[in-house]
Amino acid sequence: QTALIQKALGSGKLERNHHGAEEAPRGTTSFAVPLIASGKSVGCLYLDGQNSRFQPDSTDLMFLNALATQLAIALDRAELSVSWIREKDQESRQLREEVRELREAMNPHRPVFASAQMQEQMALIERIAPSEATVLIIGESGTGKEMLAHSVHEYSNRADQPFVTVDCGAISHSLLEAELFGHVKGAYTGAESASDGRIVQADGGTLFLDEIGELPLDVQAKLLRFVQEREIVPVGGTQSRKVDVRIVAATNRELKDEVARGSFRQDLYYRLQVVPVMAQPLRERPDDILPLATAFLDRFATQNNRSCDGFTRDAEAFLLQHHWPGNVRELQHAILRAVLLSDGSRIGADDIELLPEAEPNAFPIEQVDRAPVNEPQAPVATDSPDAGVATNMSSLRAELERQVAQALKDNARRPVPVGKWLQEDMVIALNAACGQVSRRAARVAGVPESTFRRQLDKARGDAEAGLAVRTEAWVVMGRILRDLANASTEEDGVPLLDAVRAALLEVVLEQSSNRNSVGAALMGVSPPTFKRWLEGRAA
Repeated sequence: QTALIQKALGSGKLERNHHGAEEAPRGTTSFAVPLIASGKSVGCLYLDGQNSRFQPDSTDLMFLNALATQLAIALDRAELSVSWIREKDQESRQLREEVRELREAMNPHRPVFASAQMQEQMALIERIAPSEATVLIIGESGTGKEMLAHSVHEYSNRADQPFVTVDCGAISHSLLEAELFGHVKGAYTGAESASDGRIVQADGGTLFLDEIGELPLDVQAKLLRFVQEREIVPVGGTQSRKVDVRIVAATNRELKDEVARGSFRQDLYYRLQVVPVMAQPLRERPDDILPLATAFLDRFATQNNRSCDGFTRDAEAFLLQHHWPGNVRELQHAILRAVLLSDGSRIGADDIELLPEAEPNAFPIEQVDRAPVNEPQAPVATDSPDAGVATNMSSLRAELERQVAQALKDNARRPVPVGKWLQEDMVIALNAACGQVSRRAARVAGVPESTFRRQLDKARGDAEAGLAVRTEAWVVMGRILRDLANASTEEDGVPLLDAVRAALLEVVLEQSSNRNSVGAALMGVSPPTFKRWLEGRAA
């Protein structure tokens, strides 16, 4: 049998053996018909029988050949189907793995660490996350407090529910209550429709109150009631509403000192610090520097379609030697700059450009953030929102002169795009000052609502993607823009975005020595656009 089958497979045609009674019991006739499809053998059809009962004629042989052809086609298709399914399964597994890796690389809240300190911290978070206890995260600016808050949410039983962030320091105090608790229609001027508020948006999930030390005392009182009763009453409303929310708060202030100064309620402080978690500065956990840098490199290379194979040894040594006063945020921005500006496949020490550290008493982040309530934050930011547009514009002009001078000092040929930062932050500040009502904000800005929405979406998208890089001294500008936005109204009759851009343009022309390329870089636009602005200004 084996010999006859091999012969048929070799010849590619029907083969026959006939054995007489002297060779096999009672005599036997055997047939082997190869199954050929797509020019290859996929099997063999074998038949045999005793001569006395098995005597096929030419018609039977034609039938066997036809049957073999159909069987070959069927088997070939079955094999192709199995192969196709196998390939699709493999492609699907590979695609899922690539998507998983991509999500991990792009996830800005994925915890990356190697130090023993962070391992203990994450172990603590895993233990407390399944509970409903309120968590207070304390640490310097840029230490990754929001990442820890996300970890609390992800390890909790609410992981599949909303995670809502409220930056208490970025929202006007006059609008913060409505932002948190919502408002009814007509509750105040501009409340053209009802809003649920951030707490209701987080119903069933986690509410992250970032920079909670910035909350005004009247909002603290209302938040305390919510923490105790889990009920809210919207601004202008009379009916309370039950909301199931887990609260995680964060601050870079020493809340005990704020309580002693009377700027933070003691009862709210004790309600919030049920489980305190310390976010340690990066300088105290050097083992995390290179893992974090590598994670940032992978993310930013993917986002910007760059090919980066890692760091050179000199670059790694350079990263480990730096003190990182801006903590993880400073490291993140340094790696982003390196990815954008590097021309090689590996990031070298020369590609890592660190911003100069703030001089003492030159508006460092810690001094600005820790300034007592009702005291001026910095000499250039003493104006209040009630001081009027003209006064706030004066402060803006003075600060723009300082920012442009510093940008030219740091890099006279390729300064940072002060104009781009200014427009993005102005749009975000206007949106907050107008209670997230784009129509009102667009009227104050002096642009169509669709244009304002597009600019706002882009600014938010850059911030979420980690592309909103700013110098440490820019924090002062943020406060000035918030005051200016709060003081501006559509009745002023001055398109605010045009006025702000014009103020910067004057400063740039004064300090850039009529170099259009430098002026365009400072404004964050192309040289043709900058030239067009100059022509319009002259006209």
